[in-house]
Amino acid sequence: FNRRVERSITQDEKRASILAYENKLDIESILIFPNSTRGPSKRKPPEHKEQLIKKYSLPKDAKIILYAGSFFESWALIEPLLRSFESWPDDWFLMLHSRMNSSDVDEACERLSLSDSKNLILSNDSLTNRDYEYLVQGCDVGIALYNAEESDNIKYVGLSSGKIAQYLKYGLPIIVNDLPVWDELIPKYGCGAVINTGEDITESLGAIFETYGAYQDGAIKAFDELFTLENFTPEILRALGAPSV
Repeated sequence: FNRRVERSITQDEKRASILAYENKLDIESILIFPNSTRGPSKRKPPEHKEQLIKKYSLPKDAKIILYAGSFFESWALIEPLLRSFESWPDDWFLMLHSRMNSSDVDEACERLSLSDSKNLILSNDSLTNRDYEYLVQGCDVGIALYNAEESDNIKYVGLSSGKIAQYLKYGLPIIVNDLPVWDELIPKYGCGAVINTGEDITESLGAIFETYGAYQDGAIKAFDELFTLENFTPEILRALGAPSV
């Protein structure tokens, strides 16, 4: 199908180059449009964290680390998080959110809840888009770990990761495992940390919290440049022959 159409759309330049190579396409025929959300970046207001602290009876100085999305083994790389969580300081809390009901989610939750740490918050409610945004804004760091060995589609997740876009939109520094695209973008923007699969996430979190403001600035800048949809729509409209807005 890609070979028959005049234009294709994918989420970033790396995915475009693979698409062009695999399907013998002219790279110029492929347009870029990241998997993002509408609207500009916004620094998270304090009231959403205050709501989470009140809801879950957390200490006022709690640092909330969010892992959201799928826990299917074919997608998620959960092991580094499981190992790290055991040794977190008392004021670090893991917010585990997934709207998906599956044995993978149940197993991950069970393993975490049976650990010695009590600093676990489970959220599996099916939230509206707005409520999910409030949840993200109430957290301090976003974690996204992908099983790169499963397929090239996951390995080259790049700017097709909706949860990374959501984290960055509200200034959450991110921790991502060593994946193409993100291994270059995270150091470039100073928006978080890249970890190897056997590395302890605790050290990266500690570094982020030491100079949190700088990482937060990097996250906002990364979203503004990489995920703001208005940066990409004019080119797509021109390609479709639509009148300029």
